[in-house]
Amino acid sequence: MSSQRPTNAVVVAGMHRSGTSLVTRLCSLWGLELPQDDIGARRGNERGHWESLAVIELNEWLLREAKASWFDMVIPDPMPVSDAVAQRFSDTLATAFGPADNILVKDPRITKLTGTWVDALAELGVEQSYLLVVRNPLEVAESLLVRDSIPREQGALLWLLSVLNTELATREQSRAIVDFGDVLADWFGALNPIATRLFPDTEHVVVDRTLGEQTVDPGLRHHVVDDQLTAELGDWVDRAYRALRELTVDDGSIAACKDLDELRREVAAAGPLLRSSLPTVEGELRHELAGLRGQLRDDAVALEKSVADTERADAKVAELEAQILEHRRAERSWETTRLMLEDRSARLEAVESSRSWRLAWTLLAPYRRLRMLRSRSLPDR
Repeated sequence: MSSQRPTNAVVVAGMHRSGTSLVTRLCSLWGLELPQDDIGARRGNERGHWESLAVIELNEWLLREAKASWFDMVIPDPMPVSDAVAQRFSDTLATAFGPADNILVKDPRITKLTGTWVDALAELGVEQSYLLVVRNPLEVAESLLVRDSIPREQGALLWLLSVLNTELATREQSRAIVDFGDVLADWFGALNPIATRLFPDTEHVVVDRTLGEQTVDPGLRHHVVDDQLTAELGDWVDRAYRALRELTVDDGSIAACKDLDELRREVAAAGPLLRSSLPTVEGELRHELAGLRGQLRDDAVALEKSVADTERADAKVAELEAQILEHRRAERSWETTRLMLEDRSARLEAVESSRSWRLAWTLLAPYRRLRMLRSRSLPDR
């Protein structure tokens, strides 16, 4: 097992389209390390995801082992953390974060796998804290519809199952819950109390608030919608969101936790009926089609950028070639001038060394002295 292991891990957990990317970037301003294999900006998140490719691959493997995916209605049971699973987690963290000591882990798939992450990090001896990011579930559902063609009801239920799972799995862990809307309204006011309580080694950190202000853009909230869900599902989602909002203020709220536990029982009882009424196969096909379309758009953007880069490079090459040509012309002109000067110098030396020049110089000596005397005797004017 890799000995290169972090001491502390802060896990940012939130359903897809909940604002976890923005929150993760802001949390890094308190000195937590982002992944070194970050997947960068992609369609739907042009400012960056701040996700590790190795962590994504690990979570995809965990979901495949459970015969689940991020967009279905299955919440897998925690996987037993065998030596092989622990080794895989250890190798993943080493790949993603190298020798970093205090790391920031983020991948929305973790909301379906929170129990496994809790057990695996505990097995590795990594101190773990969780920052749960919630967002108005109707906005999440609308965003999933636009990005992945997932019907609103299915998107809302995905949000509900994910937040119920993550909240319960982290209830006994060091954690905090923050609302995406609060972060947009006052990012430092929303996150600084959490960082002070939850993040390691923040005593001497000076947060770059200017960078934070530049990072936060209210325009990131692309979808603000009204209730468009069925009555029953709308009631569940509303109750869950209200309880989670209460936990953002008081994470130990007994009433909020009790309401969430009751919701879990109701959703579990209605689970088979709900799954049979949702277009899961169609949703999967739509998701795959949306993914292919998105990849084509990404490729088109990358190709356009590559063409633009090539054109700029060609223009620079042409400019350099013109400069080289001008330099060569200047060199030829200088060489011509040098040869002319050498020729004139040689002819002058030949004249000065000739017998006729020496004789003329001697004969002209009295004349030169006379001119000198005349110039001295002339009165000043």
